[in-house]
Amino acid sequence: MTQFFVFKENINGNIIKIVKDEARHLFCILRKKVGEQIQVFDGSGGIYQVRVEKINQSVVETKILSKISFPEPKFKLHLFPAILKNLKMDYLIQKVVELGVEEITPLITKNTVVYLNSQASRSKVSRWQKIALNAVKQSGGARLPLINLPLDFSEAIEKLNPGQKGGINLIFWEKEKKNNLREFFSTLRSPLSTINYQLSAINLFIGPEGSFSKEEISQTKKYNFIPIGLGGHILRSETAAIVATTLVLYECNELR
Repeated sequence: MTQFFVFKENINGNIIKIVKDEARHLFCILRKKVGEQIQVFDGSGGIYQVRVEKINQSVVETKILSKISFPEPKFKLHLFPAILKNLKMDYLIQKVVELGVEEITPLITKNTVVYLNSQASRSKVSRWQKIALNAVKQSGGARLPLINLPLDFSEAIEKLNPGQKGGINLIFWEKEKKNNLREFFSTLRSPLSTINYQLSAINLFIGPEGSFSKEEISQTKKYNFIPIGLGGHILRSETAAIVATTLVLYECNELR
C-alpha cells in the first residue's frame, strides 16, 4: 500500500492532518474521497491506518484507526558518500534509503568533480530530501533519514568521535586487499575482540569515481578508521555505496 508522509506536529490526538504536496496528490491525482482508508507515516517510526474525514487540495483531515510503532534501530547507519554527478547521486540516495540508511552526509574529496557553493548545496539537499522521502514511501519504511549539507573530507572525519562507545568508522577503498567486511565482522564478534560489539553507530565512507587519494586514506589512520575492500572488481561509486550498505546491514542482521 502506498504511504503518505505527515508532519508530527499535524498529529493531534486521533486526528491527523495531511498538508502540502501530499494533500494535493491525494485530492487532485488520486481523487480520494471521504470514508476511504489510507496509510500514513510520521518519519519517526510511526505508521498509521487512517480514514479520510475531510479533503481538499490544501489539507486532508483523517481519523486514526490503528497505529504500528517501529522501535529504534540497533545502531545508526550513517553514510558519507562523495558527491557524484546529477542522476548518479540521485540514484545512490534513492537506493541506500530504500535499504535503511539513517543519515547521509555528502563528501567533497580531493577527486570530487562536483563542486557546490552554499546556495547550490542547499538546493541539492532539498532535492535529495524529496528523493529520500519518495524512497521511504516506496519501500514501506517508517523513518525519514537526515540528509546533511556537504562537508569537506577533512572536516567530516574530524567531526566523528573515534572514541565513542560502540562507534565504528569504515572507509571503503579498492586498493585495500587485506580487510573485507565478512572477516571484519567475524573478528568483531569474537570474544577476543578489543572492539565493543554493542554498536551505536557505523559510519561508512565511499569515495568518488577517482577514489580516495592516498593522502586521504593516510589522514584517517589517526582517527582509527578501518579500511575495507569490496573484492577484486572495481565498482562505480554508486554501486559501492549500495553494496557496502547491503553487506553491513546483512552482517548486523538489520537487512529488512
